[in-house]
Amino acid sequence: YMGKLADLFLAKLETFPSLDVTNTVWAIAKMGLRLPVLMRAVRMETARRIVEFSFGEVARLIWSLNLLDELCVDWLNVVLGRFMECSASRSPATEHEGWAVLHVANCSARYRRRLQLWSKVEQYFQDAVYGPTQRFLQQLRCGSCAEEVQAAADEMQAFIRRLDIDFLGPHYTRSMLSHLGFIDSADGRGGDAFIPTWSLPGVPEDPELLPPEWGFVARAGVTRAISEYRAGLSEITRSFDRFGPHERRVVAWYSCQVEVRVPVAGRSGERSATICEEGRVAYF
Repeated sequence: YMGKLADLFLAKLETFPSLDVTNTVWAIAKMGLRLPVLMRAVRMETARRIVEFSFGEVARLIWSLNLLDELCVDWLNVVLGRFMECSASRSPATEHEGWAVLHVANCSARYRRRLQLWSKVEQYFQDAVYGPTQRFLQQLRCGSCAEEVQAAADEMQAFIRRLDIDFLGPHYTRSMLSHLGFIDSADGRGGDAFIPTWSLPGVPEDPELLPPEWGFVARAGVTRAISEYRAGLSEITRSFDRFGPHERRVVAWYSCQVEVRVPVAGRSGERSATICEEGRVAYF
């Protein structure tokens, strides 16, 4: 059935308006259907008609083709030109559709050394999303009392709602944690994602940086926990189980032994406690 729908879509692709093309490709990506012939045709047709596609449509196309592992540099160079052209006519940074900027930056990052407009795309993401988020998080860390922390949290929540984002993506979250001082010094993958020497996992031209030993243990636990979770899914539910970056449900496995120290307000000294968790799956 899906094969016949794909054949129909391919036959009528030239007649579809940009929104219909985008929504169809997005639906195919959400279902995880591998249709390389159709996706090649989509890349050719969207590149040919790229001026018809809006800011959000370009972002959804990039996200969808990335999920299907169907991105290519030549196509990205065309569509990123349109994306930046659209962004130039939009409102100030805090009113941007942050989810679009975020996904375009994350999905394109692995090809960054071969993209003509990468520096502009990255700067756009840094100005519109990453930089403001970093400033808000630093304010949360520096609050001197509960009222200040809550005020900063409320302001940041309003900012996040305006951008319509709920994370920084697979390539930039570790960089943010590093900027905030939350990365293990033994983890060679920590650092600033905006410097040219930043390495991304799985990119052939980037040197491979290994996590600390506890990272291997954690990943093994995640793999085991998700496998057990998936084993209990019904056939219908399993067909929609993608664990993709845009899903609202999250399955997390964590294990920790953290020593927390905080200054005592109004007097010298500090209070400390150790938080321990042997490992469990958390559902959000």
